[in-house]
Amino acid sequence: MTEQGGFMKALAFFLFLLLFPAAALLAQDDGTQEGGMKTVGGQVTYVTSTQVYGSIGRKHGLRENDTVRVLQKGKSVGVLMVAHLASSSFSANILSKTGTIVKGDSVVARVPRIVVPPRTELTGADTAKMRTVQREAPPALATLEAAASDSREFRIHGRVSMQYYALFNSRISGAAFTQPAARVNLMMDNIMELPLQLQYYSNHRYDARSDDARRGVTQDRWRHRFYQFALNYGEDDGPVRATVGRFVPYTVGGIGTVDGGMLRVQNDAWEAGAIAGSQPGYQNSELNFRDQKVAAYGAYRSGGNAAYFRSSAAFAQTYRDGAVDRGYFYLVNSLSLGGKVTLYQNASLDLYDADDGSGHFQPHLTDLYLSTTWRPIRWVSTTASYANRRSIFFLRSYAGIPDSLFRDARLQNYRLSAGVNIPGGMYASLTASLRTQDNSSETAQSLAGRFTWSNFLESRSNVYLLGSWADNIFNTSTSYGLEINRDLLEGLYTALRLQQYRYTYSGDGSGVNRTTVSLDAYYRLSRLFYLSLSYEHYWEGVVTNDRIYTEISMRLR
Repeated sequence: MTEQGGFMKALAFFLFLLLFPAAALLAQDDGTQEGGMKTVGGQVTYVTSTQVYGSIGRKHGLRENDTVRVLQKGKSVGVLMVAHLASSSFSANILSKTGTIVKGDSVVARVPRIVVPPRTELTGADTAKMRTVQREAPPALATLEAAASDSREFRIHGRVSMQYYALFNSRISGAAFTQPAARVNLMMDNIMELPLQLQYYSNHRYDARSDDARRGVTQDRWRHRFYQFALNYGEDDGPVRATVGRFVPYTVGGIGTVDGGMLRVQNDAWEAGAIAGSQPGYQNSELNFRDQKVAAYGAYRSGGNAAYFRSSAAFAQTYRDGAVDRGYFYLVNSLSLGGKVTLYQNASLDLYDADDGSGHFQPHLTDLYLSTTWRPIRWVSTTASYANRRSIFFLRSYAGIPDSLFRDARLQNYRLSAGVNIPGGMYASLTASLRTQDNSSETAQSLAGRFTWSNFLESRSNVYLLGSWADNIFNTSTSYGLEINRDLLEGLYTALRLQQYRYTYSGDGSGVNRTTVSLDAYYRLSRLFYLSLSYEHYWEGVVTNDRIYTEISMRLR
């Protein structure tokens, strides 16, 4: 089989898998009537740059990949897609937003309503028996729903996605790059009616055409990455939870993926855990026992949503062939004072000095981040942050990497941002940053602004204006753009974006102009299937490029 023939067959097979379920489901009703749905609500509990955490979860009927809306004073300011669920909380990716999402905002979602069987007719004897029972208050519907969702019934949820990415360049005949892929993210709950959970997450892709193919290089074009394959025993919020397999312990920053085990215990406000295992292979995700890891952590939390204090400390040590490679402490603290002031800090304290390769015990900061958010009134928010970072050196595992890839200098970043909600659905923000480094007069600075107008002139469209300027060490750049997005139909979200970039190199004054036009569409075919498409066209002078990314996902419930 020729390389071209193999590519065409792989592409045809992928398109068949992509289009066949979509065509079959376009005419299929998802079986969910309006009367069979209900609205559940909660609050935003934490916000990052890409994710939002909320106070509703699996016991309220929420499922992975459900759409959640964020409301401020009754107006929608964001659309989320649920990524991970616990019994009474969720984390979600931000699909779109028309304003700043902050802690305390409302979140609402539509979930299936549990159908209560109709009341049967009672005989005279039955009525006599019921007189005593009716003296007791019947359980509320919410109690019935919670009991039903918390029952130890085996179920599978998650999603399976077929993806396709291609890049076309005007100087190259045919596709410069094309890659079909599949992603599987599944979770099995209550295996054997026990609090036993199986997590599986992997990505499989085929590089159908690349530079190596044009040079006649033969290689295996399949790429497999297994991110998680782990068994968990115990409830999410239970006193004891054990994990074994391949997993990511998010409680210990910087440790990455682990092949091994973890034990976690918690009691009211306290939590502690221990981790042991090895680092999976970096290239092929294979089992690799050469690099070992151990870690332990403790955490404390108190307070509610408006005022709280959270603190955690972790110790981790990695080994190469049984010898110490790196040891460090990871510290995180956050404090909220009535919802108006929030303080956050994280830091990494390395224990061994690897700069000269000696490995002496010499504690030193390699990473420090501080931030303060102040919301004096509901419609104004300001954030100031400071970062102090130095490249992390390992005693043994980095020995084969050229030193030129690392920078010994410690880098500082000062950042200040402010956002204002303007009546009429408008929002404006401005962010300024300054970057410096030790033993050098070189600095870099940037300024970025954004203006959003939701439901622009009652058109059900959201308009974004973006602009930025940066003076870096090696170049200066400017960028400005316009984005318009809206829900065209029920379940169909679209976004059109136009952006202009200009880069000027410091050395010779030459530059690059790039104009980009992109279109994104997200369509929910049913409760189980959704389709997304992203197309981007950009040109630099006489050279043009086109990027296409599409995905169809099936959600298991």
